[in-house]
Amino acid sequence: MDLKSLQDVQILTQARKKRRMEQVDKFFSAALEQVNFYTETADVSLLQDSLQRLSETLKLSSTHAESYYLMAYVFYLLDMLPEAKNYLETALSFKPTLILAQDLQRHLQRGEFPPLQFPGPDQKDLDLDELYDRVEIRIQIKVHEIICMEIPAQPSPQSCIRNKLSEMGQSLEEEYRYLNQQLQKIDQEIDIGELKIKLRPFEIRLHQVKQLFQQSQQLFEILKRLQVEIEQVQAELDFPRASHLETILDHCDLLADQLDELVNQKIPISELEPTYQELVEHVNQLQELLEEAAVV
Repeated sequence: MDLKSLQDVQILTQARKKRRMEQVDKFFSAALEQVNFYTETADVSLLQDSLQRLSETLKLSSTHAESYYLMAYVFYLLDMLPEAKNYLETALSFKPTLILAQDLQRHLQRGEFPPLQFPGPDQKDLDLDELYDRVEIRIQIKVHEIICMEIPAQPSPQSCIRNKLSEMGQSLEEEYRYLNQQLQKIDQEIDIGELKIKLRPFEIRLHQVKQLFQQSQQLFEILKRLQVEIEQVQAELDFPRASHLETILDHCDLLADQLDELVNQKIPISELEPTYQELVEHVNQLQELLEEAAVV
């Protein structure tokens, strides 16, 4: 490539970058304007629109600290503090000198900001309408998050998988409990049928996580029993006693039945099979030793 061609490429690259940043400024300004309108009107749909605009800015520039800050501020207004803190941390990671982000982070850490206020008792209908809008947006956000969440493909007795599923399940259960509390408030005067339909994907995913955790616990409990049984059989190999063999065989049959039950429930047992096979081999060794002793 000659020098002129290289210069032409650089000019085109700079022009594309300039157009992209102009789009970033356009989307960010629109989002900021909507947040400002929200502070005047308390129309929660403006916050949803602002989040969409900010998503567009971050697609164009994934390091735009101001957009992360404004996302945090919007989540604060929606009373979604964990999300607000996460976006603030991201904003400051890209631009540690961003004063607005520093101030908001400091206030959140100290708990100095009061919760978002609603109209007074004489405006109850407006209060519930606003709460409906806020909950609707929160459900949409949480459903998107849980669908994108990386969940283990199958249950496992491994501690890392069980811990992940446990933490995930607790977090989702808390969010589900909170959403239902809000739905109960709204249901006093506004039909929540559409909100419950929108919440359904969240419920399905939550059930999936809880089921995976329960199945992983089942696998873990059986794995522990297999390991205990192996230790006992190994001890018997050192001092074989025919009187103990029947009990050991009964235990093995019981464990085999439990594995069969897991298979019937379509729970994969591939991670238990090597341990079970090890137990069978030790029991066979014990039987051979006892048979040899009986012949002698």
